[in-house]
Amino acid sequence: MPQIVERERKDGSIAYVAQINIRRNGKWANRESRTFDKHSSASARFKKRMKEITAAGADLSTVKSKGRTLSTAIDRYITESVKKIGRTKAQVLRSIREYDIASMNCNEIQSHDIVQFAKELGATRTPATVGNYMSHLGAIFAVARPAWGIPLNQQAMKDAFVVCNRLGITGKAKKRDRRPNSLPMHRVVGLLMAV
Repeated sequence: MPQIVERERKDGSIAYVAQINIRRNGKWANRESRTFDKHSSASARFKKRMKEITAAGADLSTVKSKGRTLSTAIDRYITESVKKIGRTKAQVLRSIREYDIASMNCNEIQSHDIVQFAKELGATRTPATVGNYMSHLGAIFAVARPAWGIPLNQQAMKDAFVVCNRLGITGKAKKRDRRPNSLPMHRVVGLLMAV
């Protein structure tokens, strides 16, 4: 049954979730949802998807994968995660939605697309930061298919990790030297007074 549900986010803002749930022969034939900031956007999405579903008729397999973008999977992960998502991870996931890969259909994303995305990140970020982005994106690939039936290929993500590591696109952070070169006199006096 299709509907638009209003939900309050953790930050207090309102989100509108366009949900479409279709049962056939007592089983779920199609279940999908997408979150929007505006009711009008959710309504427009709902109408468009219902036209696609009606046009597909009895064969819902083509409808299931069509329109499910990586951005959709990211939204669903953020909305449905019971575990608290930290500020850094939430910022990274929002940032990923700004790249071309986020608008790709999930069933079309292959390892070379993920590697290309990592290269784009690497143009302005360190290998360690790119590794963090890839790790957070990997969480989406790990849960999308088994949890929601969204066709993201977890093996493609694993392959991309290997390639990025071997090509040096991702890497470990450089070790930091934590030894002080020289302490200001007021710090030396403070340390001596504490003894």
